[in-house]
Amino acid sequence: MRSWRTEAARLLRFARRDPGVTLVTVDRWTLAEELWCYGEDALYLRPLEMSDDDMVRVWDLAGKIYLKGEGRSAGEAASLAAAR
Repeated sequence: MRSWRTEAARLLRFARRDPGVTLVTVDRWTLAEELWCYGEDALYLRPLEMSDDDMVRVWDLAGKIYLKGEGRSAGEAASLAAAR
């Protein structure tokens, strides 16, 4: 399993190569707020306990969700990614 630094570096290299890539980054507190705003009351505290590796996975999935148009904003895409 890759470390969060290795995974984040991979995502950044990919984003620089392809101008059509969206990388969504969000901090733990903002993600908790976004989850709460979108009605995920049972999950909103979970980001505060997530590992760095889990946060990078959320960023990766959130970018995919945002590019597909499933999230109206990067914050909503991050919330959807965290809920999955």
